Amino acid sequence: MPRYSLPSAAFLLIALLSGPVLSGLVLAGPAWGDTTATPESCHAAQTGDNAMAVACSELGQALFARGDDRGAEAVLADAWRLRPGSRQVYGQLNALYLKQRRLDDAIKLTREAIQAHPDDAKLQSFLGSMLMMTGDNIGAEAALRRAQLGLPDDPDVLSNLGFVLSAQKRSAEAVPLFRRALALQPTDFAANRGLGDALLILGDDAGSAAAYEIAYQQDPTSRPVVQGFCVALLHLGKDDAAIDLLKHHLRADPQDGEGYYYLGKLYLMQDRRAEGEAALNKAKALGFQVP
Repeated sequence: MPRYSLPSAAFLLIALLSGPVLSGLVLAGPAWGDTTATPESCHAAQTGDNAMAVACSELGQALFARGDDRGAEAVLADAWRLRPGSRQVYGQLNALYLKQRRLDDAIKLTREAIQAHPDDAKLQSFLGSMLMMTGDNIGAEAALRRAQLGLPDDPDVLSNLGFVLSAQKRSAEAVPLFRRALALQPTDFAANRGLGDALLILGDDAGSAAAYEIAYQQDPTSRPVVQGFCVALLHLGKDDAAIDLLKHHLRADPQDGEGYYYLGKLYLMQDRRAEGEAALNKAKALGFQVP
């Protein structure tokens, strides 16, 4: 079982899309068709026409809500050209890029927004989160440090900075950041997972298991949490607890072939051969390549 793994890009992207990252940046758009702008008038408008920028933003929001991403992007790009740095247009256009998994475009747009609003800590936080997804941990740390200046007690900033430091093998520095985030949001899934990962690396198996347990209560289908939690339990000599954890997890996530593989290995370690072989066969049936 791996000792440690960072959150996947997919996990972080989902967190960005579902979380409060754009709070204060995106304003509600109008109902479909509730706008006087057209794609042609948006494209023909001159930079600095703020009234037209607002109308184009409304049109882009309506097209986006209707599922016309291509039309929405063209209109919102015009709105951004008309009013560079508009927080509302930024939020709308960035949401579209993230929906399409276009991180490079989202990062470029966020850098442009920061040029217009260099002291905006939320933008710095968002930039750091996206850079983290690309693997640019140095750039992510720099952006998150800037965000921290304006948002010193923001749990998301603290947690993301902890993940970035962990990715740089700086787990000892990450731990206090995760703890500060959890002091603000004790049941936060990401912070508890990050704390569990970091403490496991540092050899604090009891602390790691405690953090993983809280994360597991939030999401019993999280495979990285289950793997880390099992490792911590095994290090503590709690083999039966590790088996019970895997069995509980597999009831919540019955398609986890890797989980069945580890369950089988634990059974075999206890000379429970029939149960071990059954679990390993289940792993194979689910497509997991048993070594």
